[in-house]
Amino acid sequence: LYLYQNRFTGMIPPSINDLQQLVGFDVESNQFTGSLPDVDNMANVAVFFASDNSLIGTVPTTFHTLPKLQ
Repeated sequence: LYLYQNRFTGMIPPSINDLQQLVGFDVESNQFTGSLPDVDNMANVAVFFASDNSLIGTVPTTFHTLPKLQ
């Protein structure tokens, strides 16, 4: 799911965690706010890009458990 540079606003919805077959998630260079949601069900995701937004907080510990994340 590549949504790079689309001027999206609001929070990244926690429901992205339901996308269990997702391999790539790129929301770089938008205007997302809030914190990153947990991603413990996204075991197949290899890339996750969320830089250049207005996100706050720390990276959830669930990111460290993703076996394919590069």
